[in-house]
Amino acid sequence: MTGDQAPFGYVMARFVEDAHRHAEKIYLSLSRGEDPARWFRLNGGEPILESARGTTGLRDPHLVRSPAGDRFYLVATDLRVFGGDDAGWGVWSAHGSRSIMVWETGDLVNWSDGRLAEVAPRNAGMAWAPESIYDDQLGEYVVTFSSNLFDQENDPGHTQPTYSRTMYATTKDFVTFSPARVYLDTGSTTIDTTMIRHGGKVFRFHKDNGPAGRQLYADVVSSLFADDAVVLRERIGREQYGAGRGTRPAPGLTTAT
Repeated sequence: MTGDQAPFGYVMARFVEDAHRHAEKIYLSLSRGEDPARWFRLNGGEPILESARGTTGLRDPHLVRSPAGDRFYLVATDLRVFGGDDAGWGVWSAHGSRSIMVWETGDLVNWSDGRLAEVAPRNAGMAWAPESIYDDQLGEYVVTFSSNLFDQENDPGHTQPTYSRTMYATTKDFVTFSPARVYLDTGSTTIDTTMIRHGGKVFRFHKDNGPAGRQLYADVVSSLFADDAVVLRERIGREQYGAGRGTRPAPGLTTAT
């Protein structure tokens, strides 16, 4: 089918938290048409990807489509919470994996072998919640992730108080990455940055976990690396969901038939 008759929906990559079985794998769900509140699980509800590398756990997956539309790349956090190393969040965020897991596909059905890509610097405690966006000016993908940063010279054991910044590295192929740099430093823990372009601007959503933080908030910048952020709204969804986190599905993907 073509045109208006073609099946259409939003694809969401996700993981499952289950304390009783190993479910930290990648699953796909499809929205019912353009309704972002109604989803059904693809692949019979079974995972499409599982990791045998790093910690063997996958969390926070994110899909990006290539500018040509012929490839998709999926990045995910390398962290296993259930059934793996039970050291706890404090240790994981100070001595966790500084790598992310990467897959690629041309059709969302047949996937490459997963590869572990080290993206965070030596003084980082972890690399969590990676996301990707293509930057036309650079001609590269910008991969963002959250990292606690430590003073490697004076605190090699990563024991002193610190907070998470949003970091970024660039890549053309998701194989070779540039050295990581700080993308956003608010002075308190900021995680889970996600971005989307619209109307010539970049709209961003962040989670501010500071003591008096803005919680889930949105801002807008004129371009990916512009220093002209205007905050649009703070504490999004607090009345309905409390201090939550959010993500977004990959736009404009047709269903497989």
